[in-house]
Amino acid sequence: MAKFRNTVLFISRFILILIIFLPVFIYVFLTIKPVQNYIDQKLTEILEENLNTKIELSAVSYIPPFDFVVKDFFIKNINNDDTLVFVKTLKIRPVFYSFRKNKLIIDKILLDGLHFEYVKDSSGYSNIDYFMANLTPTGDSSQSSSNFNLQVRTIETGNASVFYCSPQSDTLPLGMDIDTINLYQIDFRVNEFKITDTVISMELMKFRTYDNSGFKIKNLSANIKIQDSLTEISRLNLKLNYSNLLIDDFKYISDSIVGNDYFYVAINGLTTINPADLGFFSSDFKNYNLPVNLSLTADGKLADLNIYDFSFSYGKYTRFNFNGHIIGLPNVNSTYFDLKINKLSTCISDIKLLRNPKNGEQLVKLPENLNLPDSIKLQTQITGVVAALNTHGSILTNNGNVDFDLDYEKDSLRQKVAGIVNLKSFDIGNLLKNDKLGLVTIHDSLNFTLTNDNKIFANNYSKIFNFDFNGYTYQNIKFNT
Repeated sequence: MAKFRNTVLFISRFILILIIFLPVFIYVFLTIKPVQNYIDQKLTEILEENLNTKIELSAVSYIPPFDFVVKDFFIKNINNDDTLVFVKTLKIRPVFYSFRKNKLIIDKILLDGLHFEYVKDSSGYSNIDYFMANLTPTGDSSQSSSNFNLQVRTIETGNASVFYCSPQSDTLPLGMDIDTINLYQIDFRVNEFKITDTVISMELMKFRTYDNSGFKIKNLSANIKIQDSLTEISRLNLKLNYSNLLIDDFKYISDSIVGNDYFYVAINGLTTINPADLGFFSSDFKNYNLPVNLSLTADGKLADLNIYDFSFSYGKYTRFNFNGHIIGLPNVNSTYFDLKINKLSTCISDIKLLRNPKNGEQLVKLPENLNLPDSIKLQTQITGVVAALNTHGSILTNNGNVDFDLDYEKDSLRQKVAGIVNLKSFDIGNLLKNDKLGLVTIHDSLNFTLTNDNKIFANNYSKIFNFDFNGYTYQNIKFNT
């Protein structure tokens, strides 16, 4: 019995000593220069073989009890030796590896001094394009012995930066000049980063950075999952200098058949889009501060699109909301629209806010002899294709109301409008700034054609039920034009 107890004590002491001194032994072993050189060489060879590009690193070291550190880690473009990614210090803390299941769990990856470059050449190809083109599988993939499962609990950066460079000819419209962008002090944190043979997922907790122009990404967070042809993004929150985009849910399913891709998107009603953010990259929008609140729920394919709710608002009273079904995109001319505008309201002061960012002129120029109502509300239904549309609804103003039911047709020779317009107790005098005119109630049956050579043919019937003029009221006037 005593012998068994002594054996157990010996084994226990041996295990305890092993636990204590094994990290020290590994640390001392890895500090030997020839061992370090061998590890550096083998790690570089493995990465270059798998990534099919050029890899450089200065040293690999071990910090007890669990941390491995890589210094001066480069990923370079094999075509021109340009730097794609550089990390000053890469610290990895693995916690579990299963040889049987080929599974690796890493508690934390710290990237200090991370620098990423995205550069396009004169032909329009970027270093990323070349890198991805080189990621061709080698050998017979069917010979893979097992699947791979990687899980990283936390990824963090410190002192990170991104450089973007594109030829001048590749700049965007709207006066935007984005040939060079430098993002500094990038701070991001990713939790639960997982990679398997079929799924990539992560929880992006934060992403913050700024550009020399003053442009800031105050925060970006989202849950992201990519599985085969399915991409899912939820709880996305992007805060810029002036804008704040909130996407509750986004799904995209790609298909090999063009136009057969499916998507679903739900943009939160607290979203604010402001073109002033473009002012950091375009002088046209430098002082164009016009916050717009936006919400959207839609799904379907491009050729069969369901819009369940689309709303935006700006200024004091401008509100727009519609839903509907659109079939036939991207060919607009043959696309069928079935749209219901539930609300379109605005006022004069809001209309004047819409200006051309280049010269500051109003986009909607109001005639000086018109006194438009302070409040305008529109409700209408629009159905048909571009060349044959029907719209019916009402315009409600503080000058009175207008009901309409109109058909529009267009062919290679002419454009035609036909239908009915009714004005009910409409204050036309206030609209035209004419004291001699007053209220009017009229039923108008319209039918006119505009040819391509600017000739107008009309056949209209009108009945005026009441018409105030110069202090008198005239009734039941009929005429044809």
